[in-house]
Amino acid sequence: MSLRRSLASNFAAATLAFGVAQGALAQTETPPPAPNVTTTKAIVTERSFSEFDPHLHPGVIGGMGALYLLFCLYAWRRGPKGALPRAFAGAVLLYGLANHQKVKEEREVLPTEVLVITDESPSQSLNDRTRTTQTAHDALVAQIKTLPGVNVRSVRAGGEKDGMAPDGTRLLSTIDDHLSDVPRSRVGGVFILSDGQVHDTITGSFSAGDGVPVHALISGHSGEYDRRVVIEEVSRFGIVNKKQDIKFKIVDDGTVPARGEPITITLHHDGKLVETRQVKAGETISASLNIPHAGPNIIEIKTAPVEGETTPVNNRAAASVEGIHEKLSVLIISGSPTQNTRMWRGLLKSDPDVDPVHFMVQRLPDQLDDIPREEFSLVPFPMNEVFAENLKKFNLVIFDSYENRSLLPSVYLENIARYVKEGGALLVMSGPEYAGNHSLYNTALGPLLPAAPSGHISEKTFTPQISTRGHRHPVVRGLEGANSPGQDKKGPTWGPWYRSVDVTSAQGEIVMEGADKKPLLILSHHEQGRVAMLQSDSLWRWQRDFDKPGPYASLLLQTSHWLMKNPALDEEALRIAHQQKNLIISQQTMADQSTPVTVRTPSGKTMTMTPTAREPGIWQTQIPANEMGLYSAEQAGKNAKITYINVGPANPREFVNTVSTIDILKPLTDRSGGLTARMTDPAGVLVLPRLQALKPGETNQAASGPEWVGIRMTNESVLRGIDKKPFVPNWALMLAFFSAMASAYRRQSEKPFFGRKDPVIKPEGPN
Repeated sequence: MSLRRSLASNFAAATLAFGVAQGALAQTETPPPAPNVTTTKAIVTERSFSEFDPHLHPGVIGGMGALYLLFCLYAWRRGPKGALPRAFAGAVLLYGLANHQKVKEEREVLPTEVLVITDESPSQSLNDRTRTTQTAHDALVAQIKTLPGVNVRSVRAGGEKDGMAPDGTRLLSTIDDHLSDVPRSRVGGVFILSDGQVHDTITGSFSAGDGVPVHALISGHSGEYDRRVVIEEVSRFGIVNKKQDIKFKIVDDGTVPARGEPITITLHHDGKLVETRQVKAGETISASLNIPHAGPNIIEIKTAPVEGETTPVNNRAAASVEGIHEKLSVLIISGSPTQNTRMWRGLLKSDPDVDPVHFMVQRLPDQLDDIPREEFSLVPFPMNEVFAENLKKFNLVIFDSYENRSLLPSVYLENIARYVKEGGALLVMSGPEYAGNHSLYNTALGPLLPAAPSGHISEKTFTPQISTRGHRHPVVRGLEGANSPGQDKKGPTWGPWYRSVDVTSAQGEIVMEGADKKPLLILSHHEQGRVAMLQSDSLWRWQRDFDKPGPYASLLLQTSHWLMKNPALDEEALRIAHQQKNLIISQQTMADQSTPVTVRTPSGKTMTMTPTAREPGIWQTQIPANEMGLYSAEQAGKNAKITYINVGPANPREFVNTVSTIDILKPLTDRSGGLTARMTDPAGVLVLPRLQALKPGETNQAASGPEWVGIRMTNESVLRGIDKKPFVPNWALMLAFFSAMASAYRRQSEKPFFGRKDPVIKPEGPN
């Protein structure tokens, strides 16, 4: 009896604890929202179902059930009273431990991500492609947004990055960049709006075989054509005054109306026409052009535009050949041994690229001495070979304190005058002899010299100064220790000179001045050649004066290189340079004002601007270098100039092939089940395929048709709320359990409920 009561009490306690646990769990659970979820229009769904959430491990409950079943079988075999209600109570207990619940979930469907990539590469700016693409983009995005639960990611690619357009159209590599944070099951599709000229491949984890359809809408028109110039081979360097080979060809893309007919091309050097030819398309052409000067030599090839072609921008191509001297030959003619002579010889021989030839007069014809003539030189000087046969081979001729005593026949001086007129260089360093009767000015060289002697020699000590106009000239501008224009200088930083030759009728540019602001260094052009005159023989003092030296080496070298037409020292020049993200256009001029400059970009856009003063003789302006390809800068007027610079590769991919095509992207779209089609019909009317939502999970379903494209919808969602309630109320389980236990107790003990006793009927017997 005690054991039965104990078991009954334990069952009651367990049932009571079970009821309390059930009451504690009968509540609504709300999990936190999923992070980084972007939706356009939330779609909420509800789902109801039942589940078991056992309070104990399912294995424990199963073991308890099996053991209890054995007890029930044993009791059934023995047939004790109250076995059936007690079995029912045990079943209620096991059911309560299994925690059968009614569950109601509230879920928000995650949006289907659709990526729309718009091509903004330079080739998209041709004709009406930009306008058509933008119209198609707006119409496509508006159509996609009509689908519920779709999030549109609109990306513009192929345009400027860090202020510079890339080399080629790079669209496909951006797919993974903008979908890396999204599971592939949520990507409904990728739309590419381009002219079809794509130069990259898909990178990263995205591929066309993972169930994501890729659709391409192509701008432009079928049947487009274009003609372009392609430089196949050219050397970066060339020897001055020698031929430089260049190979190029004319390429026709598409169906050019004039295909097969001869094509006229023109070759230009530094903006000047050199040659005109008739060539055939696709044929490699070789040409040899002379490199006339050191520094950049711009070779440009042009062909006339074809009517109706996509762009005339690539109808020209240019290459820059850096002209270098194989070896500089300098002829020095000295009237007598002087300090300047020693300075010149030491300066020229210190440069291994200079080959000097020195002709020096050691004894005048009227000079009497006892030295035999054959002892003055080991070999006779090759007069005719130097001054007649090979004079044109010299890059520079220098007269150093030379006095005309008929040592050089007049025919040789005439040869030197002709050499200068045809493009040679002449430097005259004058001493007292220039003011006398035997001056060079009285020879065949006189018409070339920029100043006539006055006959007066100044012995006044002076310090050379750069003239006002000299500060504009690149030969002397910026010499070490030079005064800045307008600077008040208390004392000289250069050493003094002690003698100069006065001249009159000075022509050309007086870039340095001597005593009383008289001309000291004069630079002049004569026909195709150049002439420089230094009106003093005291230059050597700058080399010997240790207290106050002067920039003798810089002065002589820069003057010599200006005479030899080094473009970096031209007083009238137009230059263009690429610095970081900008193009710097510089004008070097001796004029008081700059000249407007017209800049042409690789895409054919032109802009005109007027440079502003940067320093004396230098005027500058700048534009952003946001395109790759050939830029040109041109100034008109008296000193018309044109210059070029190539930003990026020599042949930018954007303009190698500008004909729109569906062939490049079609293999990608076909593999993904997508569609490649043009945005417009032959009449130019915008025609977009119909948009259709595809069922989620069915990757084998076609994603496009002749007139429609599909977006594969996702079936993923996030849990926003959950409501759990017991399938059977707690009070019902407790009532059933206690009722079963009471019934079992009653049948086993045969006692009434609540302590009532039934009347005892005694049997009747005999009295």
